[in-house]
Amino acid sequence: MAIGASLGGLGREQKPGPDWSPGTLHWRRAEGQLLGKEMAGIAKQFASLDWLRSQWHDLDNRELSSQELDVRLAHLRSDVGGKQVRIMDHTVSPHVMMALSFSGKCKDVAVAEMDRTRMQDLWNAEDAEMRFSIHETTNFEAQRFALSLPGKKYVVTAILKLTGIVDRRIDEAAGMLPQRVDTCANQAPALLEEFKSGRG
Repeated sequence: MAIGASLGGLGREQKPGPDWSPGTLHWRRAEGQLLGKEMAGIAKQFASLDWLRSQWHDLDNRELSSQELDVRLAHLRSDVGGKQVRIMDHTVSPHVMMALSFSGKCKDVAVAEMDRTRMQDLWNAEDAEMRFSIHETTNFEAQRFALSLPGKKYVVTAILKLTGIVDRRIDEAAGMLPQRVDTCANQAPALLEEFKSGRG
């Protein structure tokens, strides 16, 4: 959306004509150049969880006592606990998506269809893989932890409050994009000139 606004602004400034519009070849090429550059930077930021670790650590220290942390860590390092960690991680993503959707921040953008489909496929594969028995007789440890106070606090901390941290980070990244796109939009005028010369 930021890229579309920037390319539209260039069109208004340089007046190449009504054919400079979304969907045309040169517009798509300019959009692709800007999108590739910006998303590479965003992906690099989010691939490294350094921005999250310190905030998560502070959150744990505020919400859980030392004894609760010890109980939680001992359980989560077990085989069944490791699977519950994956369940918690897996559950954060729909909470983030719902928060963005309910706040009106999620927009359906045509160029994101492939990314959205890939994310849905990955989420569905994770969802199928992480399931296990909920019967107490075959999965006592998982049930005991899920119903314990440290387990309940872990769910609230790791899902609900962590979702807030992730949402804020997405807001910060999205808020910087229009200015970043305008700054690096110096690649687009060359394509705009190419477009104008091709029309003439």
